[in-house]
Amino acid sequence: MNWKNIIVDELRNHDRRKQSLHSMSERIEAINCQKLAVKGSSISPAPKAGGASQYEARLINLISEQERLKLNMRATEMLVNVLDKSLDALDENERRIIDLFYIHPQTRHVERLMQELGYEQSQIYRKKDEALHKITVSMYGMADY
Repeated sequence: MNWKNIIVDELRNHDRRKQSLHSMSERIEAINCQKLAVKGSSISPAPKAGGASQYEARLINLISEQERLKLNMRATEMLVNVLDKSLDALDENERRIIDLFYIHPQTRHVERLMQELGYEQSQIYRKKDEALHKITVSMYGMADY
């Protein structure tokens, strides 16, 4: 398993995962509203061919979706927290390098980092690799990648 590639993918998706937490939370709230609307609507209480009324079927579907979202949200929160803690193991310069390479990539990021940090290009890449290694060990306990 190539841990470095896994870490790079985690870093590139980090902000999207954080944003998804807000979206999932809003969706869960919307489902709560939909559940209340189903309860108050005048759906026929007569059972469908499968034995459940339209009201019950709609409510069951909403509850199921909401539970899946809650589980996804909890898993996503854990992934975000684990990576945030791993990023905390980096010093300020390493964090900045990782940020510009993977989390918030920008054009000409190497030149920008060279100017900001006063490093040569080879130092930037070495620091990036060292930072990825630190994150890998912090997240997976793996020293080899």
